[in-house]
Amino acid sequence: MNSKLSFFKLGLAAAGLILYSCEQKEDDVKPDDPIVYGDTVVHKLGKGFSPIALFQSELGTGVGNGLRDKLAMVDMSVASDGKTLHMAASSSMGTQQDVLNSLRRTSYNLETGQFVSPPTSDLGQINTTNFNSMSLLLGNRSFGFQPGSSKFYNATRTTNSFGVSTSQIEGDITYGRTNTFARLPRVVQNGEIIENPYSDFGLRLDGNYYNRLFLLFQNTAGTAFPVTISIVRSTKAECLIPLSIEPSPKSGNHFLLFSINASKLFVSEIDASIPYSETIQSLDSLALPTDFDLTLPSMTTRASDDGTQVGIVLGDGQSNVGISSAHFNWNTKKLTQNITKLVIPNFGSGSINYDIDESGNMYFDHYADNFQSTSTISIYKATGTGFQVVGLGDIIKSGSVTLVRYLNGKVYAAVSYSWSTNKSSQKNLRLAVLKQD
Repeated sequence: MNSKLSFFKLGLAAAGLILYSCEQKEDDVKPDDPIVYGDTVVHKLGKGFSPIALFQSELGTGVGNGLRDKLAMVDMSVASDGKTLHMAASSSMGTQQDVLNSLRRTSYNLETGQFVSPPTSDLGQINTTNFNSMSLLLGNRSFGFQPGSSKFYNATRTTNSFGVSTSQIEGDITYGRTNTFARLPRVVQNGEIIENPYSDFGLRLDGNYYNRLFLLFQNTAGTAFPVTISIVRSTKAECLIPLSIEPSPKSGNHFLLFSINASKLFVSEIDASIPYSETIQSLDSLALPTDFDLTLPSMTTRASDDGTQVGIVLGDGQSNVGISSAHFNWNTKKLTQNITKLVIPNFGSGSINYDIDESGNMYFDHYADNFQSTSTISIYKATGTGFQVVGLGDIIKSGSVTLVRYLNGKVYAAVSYSWSTNKSSQKNLRLAVLKQD
């Protein structure tokens, strides 16, 4: 039997947070059909996932019968002690003019099954339109919780008519920089801020190539270090394309740079206190997959809590090549291949949510039965040996997965779905949070 634990508003919609009971049952329905029972659950019992919380709203009442209304989980984070789950949900309601967006957060004690505090103050001033398309081809998230904390941020980058960019972070964490080379920032493990690395290269008069890397690292004390590395290369194929930055476990202002050239993946340690350099040394490298296309390379990285292990997932924007990943071990200073050219059907279409771990494994939602059953959904794990189902598969009765997160050794899935007391009444939107058993 459900017990109502707390209550807050999601934008213009009233929303309750309800603790699930695993004893409830209901008839099976197709994933896109609204649930038609007053008290019900969206997950399928005995499938390896247990429900945590239910966000119930009156969304679905907006202009045009609520066709533009949405309710989705933006991000989830587990506190460093492993006891508290932080959640942020975005709601959208259609009006005769624009869609109204808002963001609300709350926290949940995983040990007691209780919401631990009144809902955290909303972040209505944040532009939530960035949250409406969270399924990326690959790339580090530019919004969400600082890993292991309840601090929420949203990053943006704008460029004026003169080509000068402003990178900015708003929310619980603030940051701003205006520069020709300013790029989209993000917040990493301990509150450090990095901007997406940028590079250029070109032919010199002597026949060699110049290759410049523009990097930005801000430490936990709030000191920002712009770094420029200018290298001379013999060929275009040797020029580096930097793709991601993670803090280094070494004390001081050091960070790890992950970059590629035409044939290899590199990891280098950079001293941010040195603003200009004409050399770069790699700690290790791995050969890129054959036929790798440098036109649109992309990368997602995930560091362990202590920063000594980093998972790297790499894509080139070409679905026929597939996803590859690696693992970097700071203690041994070695890169190890994990996934090699694994094709995930429709990956990058905007309909697949994913996360990675510090070993370079991927977790994502897709059709059940090896992607063949279009009426059911499973959560998959991709490793160097292929795909495996998390739990028993076919985990939900209705709706769609809007977020997949790998947190503290467990997979969490947020499911958005429609609900009404009967088939003829106005639908409502619900958001269920499921945790891997």
